[in-house]
Amino acid sequence: MKIINDRYELKKKISEQAGTSLYLARDLFKSKTVLLRIFDTMRDVLGKYSSYHQLIRLKHPSLLEYYNYEKVWFFDGKITYSNYYILISEYASVEAFPTHVRNGGLRVGDIIDIMNQFWKLLFFLYKQKTFIFEFPDEQLVLLQKKRLKLDLFNITAEDSFSREAFYGLCRRMGNLLESSPEKSPELERYTGLLASFRGASLGELLDRLEEEGLFRENRYAYFFEKKEWTTYEMGLSLHAEILQNLYSFQTKRNSKIAFIFFGDSGSLKETVIRDFLEYLKFEKYLKIEIIMQNFYDFLKYLFDCLSHYELREDLNRIISRQFALYNETLNGQYLLNVQSYLLELLFDFSITKKVVLHIQNLVGMDDKINRFINLMLHVKHRGNIVLLFDAGMEKNRFHVFYKDPHFEIVTKEYLSLSSDEIRRMLHHLFDGELSLEPLENLISTYQINQAEKIISFIQKMVEKNLLSVDDRNQIIFINSAGVEEESAYLLADDALEKRIQYLRQEEKEILWYLSHSRKILKLDDLVQLLHSSQEEALSFLGSLRIHAYIDEIWEKNTAYYHIVRNDINDYFKKSQFPETPRFRDNFIAFLEGKQKDPICAMNLIQIHVDRDETRKALEHMSRLLKLYNLGRNDLDEFKGYLVRLEERVSDSERRIYIQTRLHLMLHLNDEKGLRDFISDKGQVMALWAEEERDLFSLYLAVRALESFVGRGAGATALLKRLKKAVSSQQKQPDVAFLLSFIDYLLSPSAEKADRGARLKNHIRGGMPWFLYKLALSVATDFYTRGDYEKVRKLVERILEGISSAGEIEEGTESVAIQAHFLLGNVSLNTGDATKAQSFYEKALEKARSVGSYRDQIKAHNNIASAKYYIGYSYEAIIHELNKSVNLGKKAGDEASIVVPLSNIAELYADNFYYKEAYTTIAEAMRYVKKEDKRRYLVVLDQLIAIITQMGDFKKARYLSSLMKKSAKSINYWQYLVQYYANNGNIYYSWRRFSQALYYYEKVAAECEKNHVYNYDFFDAMLKKVRILYVHKGKKTEARRLFKKLIRLKELSRAELGDIDFEYAGVPFIQDDEEKIEILEGLLARYKKEKNNSRILKILLELSALYEKKEYNFRLYEVLTDILFYEQHIKSNFPKGYITFYQKTSLCRDILDSKKVVAQRLKLPVSRITFP
Repeated sequence: MKIINDRYELKKKISEQAGTSLYLARDLFKSKTVLLRIFDTMRDVLGKYSSYHQLIRLKHPSLLEYYNYEKVWFFDGKITYSNYYILISEYASVEAFPTHVRNGGLRVGDIIDIMNQFWKLLFFLYKQKTFIFEFPDEQLVLLQKKRLKLDLFNITAEDSFSREAFYGLCRRMGNLLESSPEKSPELERYTGLLASFRGASLGELLDRLEEEGLFRENRYAYFFEKKEWTTYEMGLSLHAEILQNLYSFQTKRNSKIAFIFFGDSGSLKETVIRDFLEYLKFEKYLKIEIIMQNFYDFLKYLFDCLSHYELREDLNRIISRQFALYNETLNGQYLLNVQSYLLELLFDFSITKKVVLHIQNLVGMDDKINRFINLMLHVKHRGNIVLLFDAGMEKNRFHVFYKDPHFEIVTKEYLSLSSDEIRRMLHHLFDGELSLEPLENLISTYQINQAEKIISFIQKMVEKNLLSVDDRNQIIFINSAGVEEESAYLLADDALEKRIQYLRQEEKEILWYLSHSRKILKLDDLVQLLHSSQEEALSFLGSLRIHAYIDEIWEKNTAYYHIVRNDINDYFKKSQFPETPRFRDNFIAFLEGKQKDPICAMNLIQIHVDRDETRKALEHMSRLLKLYNLGRNDLDEFKGYLVRLEERVSDSERRIYIQTRLHLMLHLNDEKGLRDFISDKGQVMALWAEEERDLFSLYLAVRALESFVGRGAGATALLKRLKKAVSSQQKQPDVAFLLSFIDYLLSPSAEKADRGARLKNHIRGGMPWFLYKLALSVATDFYTRGDYEKVRKLVERILEGISSAGEIEEGTESVAIQAHFLLGNVSLNTGDATKAQSFYEKALEKARSVGSYRDQIKAHNNIASAKYYIGYSYEAIIHELNKSVNLGKKAGDEASIVVPLSNIAELYADNFYYKEAYTTIAEAMRYVKKEDKRRYLVVLDQLIAIITQMGDFKKARYLSSLMKKSAKSINYWQYLVQYYANNGNIYYSWRRFSQALYYYEKVAAECEKNHVYNYDFFDAMLKKVRILYVHKGKKTEARRLFKKLIRLKELSRAELGDIDFEYAGVPFIQDDEEKIEILEGLLARYKKEKNNSRILKILLELSALYEKKEYNFRLYEVLTDILFYEQHIKSNFPKGYITFYQKTSLCRDILDSKKVVAQRLKLPVSRITFP
């Protein structure tokens, strides 16, 4: 494999001409076939560059496109210092037009059409003052569909028009037509006209051809046929001062310059940047396009661009390791490490190979990318770098760049063209002898003063036949009435629409799929959707990347694609094309093949709802509700769909509509909706109508009534009626099971446990999934009551029934997943975290097999909890939680990652990584919505805890007041308990112990009122014990309360997490030696568990005891550890909170410890620092 400049893969040698080798090659970046010429610099390289420079100034559909001209500097993975240059162009098979004519391979009509293309192209070239009179046969290339392409490379162009030379061209073209074996009067007239022509210009020739009916084209059609215009074609130029600025700095060894181009969309700015980049290619710059908006993607892309050149393998290894650590932990510090090393790698690389970084959309990028670029501008590294900013008009964003940079910064602003520039531009676009005053006045009237908008205005006028030119009489005609009538169209800013218009059909198709997909599509997905080969798909994707419409992300040898421009995304989402129905049908077929993925199924439902396909939408919704544990956002979306579908539902669809609506209400726990449903008793009984009886409908009716039994809503009477209606079929095992469940619901509280336990006798293999789910709900009731043995027996019987069935029904796997979660929770609550982890891992395995990403996220969260209780390091637990976060992000489900992010933040805070904790909880707050009350309160609760630990007690109190409002709005006492607990912790850390006691007593009162003794209760009460014993001196009261808590702990069997009664009981021990022995034992255990917050607390208590007992050696030993933690906390404290550092509870405790030691050593406290 031979790859040149890390981009062009040589496929086969085509020929060798005068020292120039021609190769068929593949552009690996654009994924397309190109023609590559290789030649030595000693062989007229300047002449070839001059020809290339002329080529790139001209763009026309009938001109062979040239892409690049550069020195060979990298060959097969190694830097080379050769004298060879390469020229890369569009590849066209060498089928010369003259050869086809002479061989009789073309019909007369085709020959005339191709000649029309030739004259139109020549007319454009002459308008651009590029006068060519001789065309070698092999450079008039014929493509498929009889399209002409002219290769201008090395063709001589004259500076002025020559009549004699033009007559010679006409004669040669006439001779060519005469050589055709095809004979016709039309061809003879054409040949005779060319042979006899003696006019003054090409325009006159076209007039004559038109009169003879041989030319039926608009000679100015290039205005609307061209995709883009260069500054040269507009009659303007790449500003000389830009090149002057560049040259003045290129002479230096350390050449660092940044160009910031300001200007609106459609201004000359965009064209100047495009031309400037073309120029820089020849100047041997490696061009790196920056289009990413995400910081991680930006760093990864930049590293991928530089790493394989193997200049600094040491740095490559370090950066790769930092990326790996970030992916494992999502700790932003690792990305900051990557940033530092990557800057060093970039500057080192630029000494060997000059680099241009084109930053296309800085205004829309992540602030971290801006900070990276700002850092790059201000570091002192040597390098040869050009930065090119397409800055829009937002200047404020760039002020920070100007503060003592080590780059030379050049600012260019393109607001509007002056009247002289507009006149010069028009005289270049049309013949200078034309009277252009009417066109100038029209442009002035409509106040069009930006280069690309002037071009667009003229393009539309030519396209609508509102502007025509009489070349013979040098007159321009403007249909003023037509211009006024079409003014809205002519003046519309449709630059985006034009760009899309010039895209190939397959490129539009890709953008349509990407904009309509809920999931990031992989390369394999797009290959399947396009019905193409991978190579063809890559060529279209490469083109879209060149336009900066999409971004490509590689993960584990898999490419993912997403649209990076919101305007492109919105355009394809909202616009209708003639091809839209075909795209949609193809996309539906693709999604139907991936229904196991709930995100694809959601995509499918959305399309069916939009197309009024009610039954299909309802069937897919019913299936998802049955199979998956859907998120709140998905369920709310379903609710909206059902509202839209309600009026469209036919009689035949009414039953599945009611079932789906009722099932959705059960998932949402919509008490109001369920109450309204059961209040219509006829509607409930209709679910068990004589003519349409099915067990699933009865199941839904029973579940709807379940939560209202005994609450005066008529649910008990309805259940009894349903039972009576079903009793006749009780010999059927499934019906018998359902009747047993109804008996369980109707039984008095005293009998419920026995009724529920007997239910397992009716469980058998092969039952419908929803009956297993009913059995699982009974097991959940046992779990809530703390009857864990009954839970185990019932759940084990459920799993036995599921596994004994020969063929597993769709939906039973979902029940099995929840069953394993329940067994895991039981094991965790009974102290067997290892067994709990095993159950959660089985749930994860099953969730993967059915494609339930939400259950996978839950499984990773639960495994992290189990690992926490087993005693894994906090890094291992964070690694597990990050799997949840990565899954949620990949699935595009932001709500699902909120809780794992909160847990990660808590772990960081517990280990004094406050920067990471604050960043992570801020990210969670960004994703959570206030309407999602439960998740919002979880995140807010964690934020309050972190702010409290960082010492900003007033802000913590304010946030706590927000929590109280939200907790009251959902009327759930547990969140009110958290509010009281948070306030108690705030005042406890603030050392306002009386206020802390008030809130801790409120926690106890709420818990006792609801007969619940949980983590919050014991945590609050143990802190109350400490306040009473240590700070208030009420030792007897504290001792009584502590004994009561021990009894309650044994009775409640509550899940207490990191609450340690052995540590809490230390203050009651009278003997200091015994205290020291217990604390040292706890210290060894906490060190093994890497529980840093506990370690520091015990170190502080031991330091006080060692000082009291005058154990100096041990005192100084623990002091060293304390000072290490102090240093760690300081270095990991957010800058915005540094003023609160001295107020933190830990800082005060550390300071107290340091004061005691300073007094003993007779030193100032400031001298007691970490060595």
